[in-house]
Amino acid sequence: MPSSPPRFLTRPFVPAFIIWCALFLAVFFVVDLFVMPWAAGRFRPVTTVPYLGRLDTVTAAGKLHGQGLRFAVDTAGDYSRSVPVGRVLSQTPDSGSVVKQGRRVWVQLSRGPEPVFHPQRGR
Repeated sequence: MPSSPPRFLTRPFVPAFIIWCALFLAVFFVVDLFVMPWAAGRFRPVTTVPYLGRLDTVTAAGKLHGQGLRFAVDTAGDYSRSVPVGRVLSQTPDSGSVVKQGRRVWVQLSRGPEPVFHPQRGR
């Protein structure tokens, strides 16, 4: 007498589950290999980040725009004795980095020298 297949394989949900898993994996790999690189900009051209140190915001933004990059200001700023107020103190990513066009370059502006407070002496 021939043996019949195990009972759980004769139920309709098992083959359906296997088919759905195979379809899910196929869709996952298509999305991973084609859709995600497109969405993440993998196929965008690249450019080199220019040096922005000590530039004013208008000039720095124009220089980045010419390279196909976006300009963004970190509002915190930092004190500096050597860089005038409102000028670029630092940037991220660093100059010379190769990045995709359309990337945002963050700059931190100088707040000038740090103020020094002297306590008043008693009279």
